[in-house]
Amino acid sequence: MPDVDPFVFDIRYALKHQPVSASTKKFIRSLTATELDYLCGAIAAHLLRCRWAQHPPEPMATTEQYPRSGTE
Repeated sequence: MPDVDPFVFDIRYALKHQPVSASTKKFIRSLTATELDYLCGAIAAHLLRCRWAQHPPEPMATTEQYPRSGTE
């Protein structure tokens, strides 16, 4: 088992980098690294118990899928 669970890392990254309210940012900044790790682990454990499935990110669209409109 790796030292860092990728699922927990993804949750931590999302909490720190996605747009959230000012009060949420303040709360996240008030946590110690250990507390934040525990919170992210608790969120991950809950989602997995609820049978939430983690999927890889959607690939970037190509010009074949969405050709340019020709307005260039």
